[in-house]
Amino acid sequence: MQNGILFLGDSFTWGEGLELYCDTPKWIEERTQQNGWPTLSTKQDEDGIRFREENRFSRLVANHFGKIDCVNDTNGGCVAGYINVAHKFLFDPDIRIDTIIIQFSILDREPIHGSFSCVCDFCKATGYHRYFEQVEHVIAALINGNLTDNQKEALIFFEKKTNRKATDNDFLDALINVRGIWYSNLVHDFYVNHILHWEASGKRKIYYIDSWDNETSYKLHNSIIPIDKKGIPLIGEDDRKYQIWTKWENSFEFKNISQQFVKTGNGHPTLKQHQHLAKSIIQFLEERQ
Repeated sequence: MQNGILFLGDSFTWGEGLELYCDTPKWIEERTQQNGWPTLSTKQDEDGIRFREENRFSRLVANHFGKIDCVNDTNGGCVAGYINVAHKFLFDPDIRIDTIIIQFSILDREPIHGSFSCVCDFCKATGYHRYFEQVEHVIAALINGNLTDNQKEALIFFEKKTNRKATDNDFLDALINVRGIWYSNLVHDFYVNHILHWEASGKRKIYYIDSWDNETSYKLHNSIIPIDKKGIPLIGEDDRKYQIWTKWENSFEFKNISQQFVKTGNGHPTLKQHQHLAKSIIQFLEERQ
């Protein structure tokens, strides 16, 4: 049996863009090309994949502790997706996980019913549309006056959540405001129904990394998630510690890849930032051993 650390997160944890630091002729040239996702996905090769996986913060942390890093196979992630990834690794009989690190993404990525396991006709028909995407679709359809059956069903959902009718003058404002409440409820359910269970069932320690999105960060720090007590302080380039992601990234000369390799347009953490993330987590965990 292998000992592992489970890392739940999105493309920031997965390591998107680290390929660009691989010093092969191909990837050196790619630093001068547009390389956001999904463009970057079409250019993957063995050298790039190996470099990304070996240099993302999860692997650096796991190597330090002599463990394996358990990370989602595919790029991206959200709270609803974390549940599926966690179940994959926590129920693997060949891996023993005693620590889970959760890096939060952005609230607008969550599916409208908060789960990829929802079996309702709406979720199956729309492919588990993200909340914000569905809001955009419904607003556009209302303006055009041509709603599909799925959009009509989404509209009923939004009218119920806002306690408004689409014909009310303040419907759109209420629609935007209620999403914050919706996300808070989703995070509450994630903590109560999953995180507490993971902690209790396996005597696991669970710690958190702030969201890179300011609005989501604010809501997390005002939610049931004990991020103020169990959040990992991030060590900046100035050697100061930060609880807020955006303040941390602003401490670097290049706060993301696109500032270092301008033409790539890739807004993910740099190689140096992954190294600092690893340093932050290692120091935090060692202080608790």
